[in-house]
Amino acid sequence: MTDDPITRPPPRWAWLRALADWCERRNSPLSPAGMCVVGLLAGSLCGAAIWLLTDRVGLALLDAAIAFPLPWVWLELRYRAWRRRFEAQLPDALALVASALQAGHSLAAGLTVVAEEMAPPSAAEFGRVYEEQLLGVPLDEALTAMLRRVGSPELRLFTVAIQLQRNSGGQLDQILDRLASLIRARRATLGYAAAVKSAMLFDALLVSCLPPAALLIAWHVRADAVVRLWEPADGVRPGAVALAAWGAGALWVAYRAARDR
Repeated sequence: MTDDPITRPPPRWAWLRALADWCERRNSPLSPAGMCVVGLLAGSLCGAAIWLLTDRVGLALLDAAIAFPLPWVWLELRYRAWRRRFEAQLPDALALVASALQAGHSLAAGLTVVAEEMAPPSAAEFGRVYEEQLLGVPLDEALTAMLRRVGSPELRLFTVAIQLQRNSGGQLDQILDRLASLIRARRATLGYAAAVKSAMLFDALLVSCLPPAALLIAWHVRADAVVRLWEPADGVRPGAVALAAWGAGALWVAYRAARDR
């Protein structure tokens, strides 16, 4: 998008440009208008189904509102899975480029090796950079465009290394080889941290499920004692207080889990 005030879109339409960029970065098979149409169709079908089954207009409208963003959620989940595959292949791709440089080939030839030897999505992205360079696009701009499409912080290290080497010189093959090792070590550390977080989350969920389980056991053993918990005692219902405390704890666990992710 140009900075010319004549061709720049009005500010009130800037969100349309942002939405189009979002769909482009996620390799959407449809335009933003097409995604909206699919969302409307999904909401209409789900709302009509709920209305026919329950004959409740309010519930049908709520279901339609929930179903409308489902295509966008699917697109985001697909993009995240695609980016995880790219990031998993990136160290091997950098090692291939470094090997090509050590063999005396150019950087463009190294990109070609990745496009031919690697599997998608790395092959497609590096091949696109090579083709754009053949069409006259500067290498820095082609790499920046790939970084914008992928949105990976690890790929940013690769683009910065290329730009620094082109500006200040240096052994690019050694830089890429060390960068591949660094990314592998970083991914191993992140995997260990994710495993620790998952174990902590499982423990927290297990502890959160203990009070309802104890209540069910008490109900089967002494139902009358459980009923007394809901009877007022000095103006306070012990069961309601316990339920509120358990709900607050469960919400806190869910909040921490969402924040850690």
